[in-house]
Amino acid sequence: PQLVGMYTAHAFVSRSQRLVEGLARARRACGSQGNLFSGILASYATVGDVLQNSSKEDVIKPGRTLVLAGVDPADELQRHLRTFASSFRIRELPSTSTRADVFKAASVRKPDRTLDRSHVVAVILKADRRVPEPEPEAGNDEDTNTCPWSSPSSGLGHVLELVRVARVACPHAFIILWHPDAVEDPEMRVSAFAAGVNMVSCYPEHVEEALGKLAMIGANPSPPTSSETSSGSGSSPSASGSSPSDPSCEPGTSSPSLSSSISAPSPSTTDRSCTCAWCGQTDLTPTELWMHSPLYHVYEENRGGVCCICDQEVDNLARHIYSAHRPSGPRCEMRRGVGSAVVIHRKRDNKFLMVQEFAGQGFWVPGGGTDPGESLRNSAIRECMEEAGVEVELKGLVELVYTLSPFTGKPTWRLAVFYATLKDEDAHLKTVPCFESAGACWVSVCELAKLPLRSERIPLSWFPRFAMGYEPKRLALPEELKELFADLEF
Repeated sequence: PQLVGMYTAHAFVSRSQRLVEGLARARRACGSQGNLFSGILASYATVGDVLQNSSKEDVIKPGRTLVLAGVDPADELQRHLRTFASSFRIRELPSTSTRADVFKAASVRKPDRTLDRSHVVAVILKADRRVPEPEPEAGNDEDTNTCPWSSPSSGLGHVLELVRVARVACPHAFIILWHPDAVEDPEMRVSAFAAGVNMVSCYPEHVEEALGKLAMIGANPSPPTSSETSSGSGSSPSASGSSPSDPSCEPGTSSPSLSSSISAPSPSTTDRSCTCAWCGQTDLTPTELWMHSPLYHVYEENRGGVCCICDQEVDNLARHIYSAHRPSGPRCEMRRGVGSAVVIHRKRDNKFLMVQEFAGQGFWVPGGGTDPGESLRNSAIRECMEEAGVEVELKGLVELVYTLSPFTGKPTWRLAVFYATLKDEDAHLKTVPCFESAGACWVSVCELAKLPLRSERIPLSWFPRFAMGYEPKRLALPEELKELFADLEF
């Protein structure tokens, strides 16, 4: 009985797995006095609640919280989220939730009330601009903190305000904006990322994919050891630096090799000593940091610093972590001064597919460097899948751009621009951030002037022409340029 009392008293203090272990130990110690054990346990009515709460929240789901704000239980999204019921402690907030409610749910605290930066927090906020917004009634002095999501203050602006609240409450939270026009409204995407979201989507399977990645952090599984190859994410790390088709790369120059940033083998994958330099999330293994960095921070500006994995000071931490500390081993990119870009046209409404580029550089067409031995056409098709998540059918050639060396007369920089359509116009565009991009979106010609563009030349020069019925050139290398491209497979 004394042993039972000791562990029962301890339960009210710890609320941890030790309660479960302690009660089992107490029952074994009682032996034939099992009935006495049961009687004493029954006298502590609260212990059952403590045990239930501990087993559900502190034992099964110790390190992850999922906050759902304004997500209807009947939504298709909810069915996909049930997959993670055992991986996250789920907090559902009604559509009338206040800023204080969101702040409290997203701010996971330690027993000493400090922010738990090792705790994985995901926040999904739903917005729907298609809901009619009634005019405010005269003399209505309701507190805006309690305005429902269907009120004038509950449109996108109100939801983005809650995003900012969640970001302040938990700087390392992964925040998803669920919006029906996630791949149709580029201005909304820009506003959402500026407010602090990590992902904008309208596809339940993409949200499920992102949460699947978050569920791996802290679970100590074996992460993907090769390129990311899912429907919502890309695969190669080429987007982190200036590629030959990168508008930020001056013609006639190529990006520096990554060989200087390749480090020694990473420490043990069970070593939880890594901290994210952007958001401050702690207790990450090297492989978890490798997953975390592009998923959470692909849209944030590049920064230099000391790598917490190898203690090496580098100019671009994001590129270094992704390339030098890949679970499958370091990867060095080869810069050849050759690339492909693609103008993807949706003729039914004259919209064009654009990629929301890494490091907040704005929108551009899918494109990137051509790998050694890869044809220009295959390079274009690959980049569309990696950066936009879609399969395309090349319909023609838009232009071939090149720069010649003033000394040798040979090309130092070459770019092939193709015209394409989607194989399936209803295909889901990429919305899961990865090292390639933050996502993709359909853009009309009239929207170009309102968007930040990574480079203006291709969109402003060619989108209006194709929107007016311009036909691309034949899908073949022009005779007059064959000599300049003789070393490449078209």
